[in-house]
Amino acid sequence: MSRRFGFSLSLIVIAMVAGTLFARYSVGQEQDPDSLSRRDFMRMKLNYTQNILEGLTTRDFGLIISGAEEVERITQAEAWNSNDFADYQKISDELRSVASHLKKAGQKSNLEAAALRYFELTMKCMDCHQYLRKADF
Repeated sequence: MSRRFGFSLSLIVIAMVAGTLFARYSVGQEQDPDSLSRRDFMRMKLNYTQNILEGLTTRDFGLIISGAEEVERITQAEAWNSNDFADYQKISDELRSVASHLKKAGQKSNLEAAALRYFELTMKCMDCHQYLRKADF
């Protein structure tokens, strides 16, 4: 394993731990009905990204590809794009682009590139959640 790949994998683990802690904190928060439907929608995306992580750890490129395709698909859904804030749309477009590159890395069976793209995907998710919290969405 290259030193760069080991560093990338460490960053992925750190991001996943931070995401898990955030998810545990946010689940206990009281939310309005619209937030509950958004939460359910985000849970689907979380499941897809967990499939990608499983694919990375088991070298199952089929899981990586299908997870990336599902992330691409979900970001094109009407419920995902119900927000017309320009910054949100920009982040959403970037997320879709990263998911597309992740799928391509999986199709090429390039584990290191897929791991780096997965890290980018995770960072885009975190950017979006941070933006939405600041926008009080």
